[in-house]
Amino acid sequence: MAGSKLSGHDVARIEELLLDDVSADRSVAELAGACGLSAGQFSRAFRRTLGTSPHQWLLEQRIARAKCLLRGKQSISEVAFECGFADQSHLTRVFLRKVGMTPGEWRRAKYSDA
Repeated sequence: MAGSKLSGHDVARIEELLLDDVSADRSVAELAGACGLSAGQFSRAFRRTLGTSPHQWLLEQRIARAKCLLRGKQSISEVAFECGFADQSHLTRVFLRKVGMTPGEWRRAKYSDA
């Protein structure tokens, strides 16, 4: 198993599990089981395949979705809920850490001319 990566089929299955129901709190053990691997094997293979941990990958996907939703008229708290964050504060903390500005600042910077 040393040096192994996830197959394209496994990546698609994991993406489906993580993104189809953003409110579901999937454990590494559950994701690993879907691929027929132990949690440790899965975590190493995931990192080799996608270059990051499952948790960080999921946060990046949620931030990308939040950016799309922030283009609309939804409130930031509605965007947070729809993207699977606990609340607006959680979205703001993660967004600030990943993007370098808050969702409100990002929205204003991107769409202030519109």
